[in-house]
Amino acid sequence: MEQFRELVDTTVNTLKFRKASHDTDSFLFMKYHKQQIESNLTDFFADFVIVFRYPTPPVESTRAERVQLEEKVTSAFRSMLERIQNAGLLCEVRKGDPKSLLVFILCPGDKINTKYRLNRVKDWLAGLHITGKNYSKETSEPWKVINSQVPTTAERHRVEYQLLTGSIDEGYAGIIPGENFVESVFPLHNRKFNEKWLLSWGTTWQVSKQDLTQLRDEFGEKIAFYFAFLKYYFLGLIPLAAIGAAASFFSIHFSIILSLLTCIWSVFFLAFWSWKERNWAARWSVSNCRRVEELRPQFKSTDKRYDPVTGKTIHYFPHWKRWLRKLLAAPLIIAFAFLLMSVISATFFVEFMVREYYHGPFKKFFKYGSVAVYSVSIPQLIKMYRRFAIRLNDFENYATETKYHSNLTYKIFIISFLLTYASVFLVAWVFIPFGDDLAFWIKNQLALERLDIRFGPSRLITQIMLTIHVKSLISGFFIPIGKRALSYYKRKIKSVVRRHRGREDADEQRFIESVVTESKLPDYDIYGDFVDMTTQFGSVCLFTSVWPLAPLAVLACVWVETRSDAVKICFRTKRPIPIRAESIGPWKRTMEFLAWLGTIVNTLFIYQFRNFGDMSNDPHTWENLEYTHIVYAAIFAVVAEHLFLVFRTVAGKLVSSIPSWVDIQMKQESKNLKEELLRNVTDTTGVDSQDSPTTDINMEFVIEQQYNIGVVEIMSDFKNT
Repeated sequence: MEQFRELVDTTVNTLKFRKASHDTDSFLFMKYHKQQIESNLTDFFADFVIVFRYPTPPVESTRAERVQLEEKVTSAFRSMLERIQNAGLLCEVRKGDPKSLLVFILCPGDKINTKYRLNRVKDWLAGLHITGKNYSKETSEPWKVINSQVPTTAERHRVEYQLLTGSIDEGYAGIIPGENFVESVFPLHNRKFNEKWLLSWGTTWQVSKQDLTQLRDEFGEKIAFYFAFLKYYFLGLIPLAAIGAAASFFSIHFSIILSLLTCIWSVFFLAFWSWKERNWAARWSVSNCRRVEELRPQFKSTDKRYDPVTGKTIHYFPHWKRWLRKLLAAPLIIAFAFLLMSVISATFFVEFMVREYYHGPFKKFFKYGSVAVYSVSIPQLIKMYRRFAIRLNDFENYATETKYHSNLTYKIFIISFLLTYASVFLVAWVFIPFGDDLAFWIKNQLALERLDIRFGPSRLITQIMLTIHVKSLISGFFIPIGKRALSYYKRKIKSVVRRHRGREDADEQRFIESVVTESKLPDYDIYGDFVDMTTQFGSVCLFTSVWPLAPLAVLACVWVETRSDAVKICFRTKRPIPIRAESIGPWKRTMEFLAWLGTIVNTLFIYQFRNFGDMSNDPHTWENLEYTHIVYAAIFAVVAEHLFLVFRTVAGKLVSSIPSWVDIQMKQESKNLKEELLRNVTDTTGVDSQDSPTTDINMEFVIEQQYNIGVVEIMSDFKNT
């Protein structure tokens, strides 16, 4: 009873505090967002929100169980607020949707600037290029360079996220999403920038360098590199698309010249991208940024070891444990791959049965209905496996973001490769050459009267169109438009309801509702966008000799995806956490693999279909199939693959030798910085690592007030149940 009376007193006092706070307009996060809308400068930032979601006891629970759960929730809530305070951050609590609290994080501007400058000092000491493109000899002193730099929005968010999720041992808050009732930690969208971004990109046919730099300043380098590649991809596809369109106009299929031009294009395309990627990394001051990576917040160490180099104790996870977990995960991935192959085979079997035994209306359309359904479902299958791959990757427990994302990329690429290309390879190398034999075997096994498995090269083109380009347009254009229209009408309905209810504090309520809506959005999944981009690149390298219009179709898909991905980031997902990157990472290696594989596949296609004068559905592709034919095809493929490797090495050397402003500037910068450092070796002036006082607010008093606000909402939910 005494505890209950204390909580009642706390509730009364908290309600009084909330009323007084509303009267005095002392809520900093509301003041910040009002000033942001009015484009006024502030000395604090309220960018991040923590969603604290807690369970309530069931109706049939006993009083002791209710009290125990309540103490567990309130204890976790107080612990979170205390860690926020210890990290030097402010916070304010609001009620979210049922059974959740919104904790708005406020970070003083001078704390962000100090931490940002310290990070830049670490970058310079690790040998990173810190001046970007605007290097000059007048700013050759490292301290002047660092102190003159102002953090962008993305860099500010990165610092705030580091303060929130970093290790407690290093003075951070240690708040990890998914633990201790913390559902998510995310930055809020900047609606003004999003609208300006979409308007700018929707009215131009290509993206400029300035647009990409603004995108990097707002969302970080990882997303900026993705859109930079899309821009380069779009421009690079234009000459190959023109060649393919001309070949299609003259009905040229399985051409040696067209395949050779495609291989040459893929080699120089990737070589020039590596050159441009290096320039972008230097322009954005992220060259070699992997040298200063910090531990992932989700990394769980099992031991601590002494580092003889730095003299510090470091978190450690044994390599043998990680390899053991990889071995445990490998059979699961293989099983999933076999499951997908079974689904693909079953899809074709259903099509055969419909074509043979169905004689109702629309038979012409039903004949390819199963393949169309499968092609549309590919994005959903990839999405389902992606969630599975993320869990496996989390289980393997990688220490840094680079290693985590690299291993996750390979897991996702393996299954995406099978989902996208397996049906095409089955048509080309199973159903076309061995269709009669396969039909004879199936009839004997299932005691069927008749079964016809007869495909020709024209079906190969249909399969490529259905499984690659149609699904790209559906997932990249039609689905985003539908979701955008649905969300628009939802917002209109909510605004009408709010207007008729006549709530007080309409501005604050509208803002809270928008934050609740953002909290329910999924996290931005850049892997899905990279998967689409990579599979489209593979379709160009592998299948242009079969369907010369493939580059033109991919060109249209890239233009659409550049805009649809921008819409997705702005309206359909949470705002992504900025991640530093110096390239598109392992996705470039997957494209190099696809370019190499394209040489082998094109050689086999040309050898297999070289005698076709038209694209009719003649089933006898290898009518006189002999063992020597298979041997010759393998020899030609191996020779072509080796010639491709030699040509790729030579082309890479040629492109890398092209002069770049990066080489001259970095050499000049390194020389001037070292000379300046030697001249001032006795100068002790540097960056002060201590945070300057930012406010006279009593931190413990504020934390206690926000704790009381949260407890009131928690108790209210407990009473309602």
